[in-house]
Amino acid sequence: MASPGQMRTTLENQLQRSKRWFGEDRKVTVNARIQLASYYDRHGYWAEALAVWQEAVATLTRRGQADSETRWNIEFSIGRLYRELDQPDAALPVLESVVEDFRRRFGENDRRTLTAMTWLSGTLRKLGEHERAVEVSRAVVAGCTHTLGPDDPATLDAIAGLITSLGRSNEFVEARVLLLTLIDRRTQTLGADHPKTKWAETLLASYPD
Repeated sequence: MASPGQMRTTLENQLQRSKRWFGEDRKVTVNARIQLASYYDRHGYWAEALAVWQEAVATLTRRGQADSETRWNIEFSIGRLYRELDQPDAALPVLESVVEDFRRRFGENDRRTLTAMTWLSGTLRKLGEHERAVEVSRAVVAGCTHTLGPDDPATLDAIAGLITSLGRSNEFVEARVLLLTLIDRRTQTLGADHPKTKWAETLLASYPD
């Protein structure tokens, strides 16, 4: 089995060979880019992954696949990586476009749409757009509850995100009510000593009466 360093070298060489033998825009080269970007992404080479994902989008656009599902999945990775690289201003328009496309392509309550919306709400919070973050967070909670059920871990994480957005907006009354619900559900599903349960309890104790 190849080591991580050997795998990186193999994938980088594979992309260079594909570009040399087949050209920038052939499907085999696109696939080689996607493989390399995925490797960079998984292993935390975020700047390198971002650059290769952007090259892949440019290639798909030249191939007439600008509105393909593959292109928009890559755009989501680009928006997420901007966030990982602490560039929320760059992430915001990308994630807004991804959410719009995923809604159109998969529907409001699809897991992929909800995941993109979660990243969007976090980006809005980071930029201080707390009212918009609350709006998006509410939609994520509603979608997760409808699709996955009220006690699914993703739903509980969505409620935690909404609580954070409400707290940033100084909406402590609603946030306290949701925190009590979250503590009860996480105690039942994860246990009283789980870090996520403790996080909710600590946050509740920090809120003004």
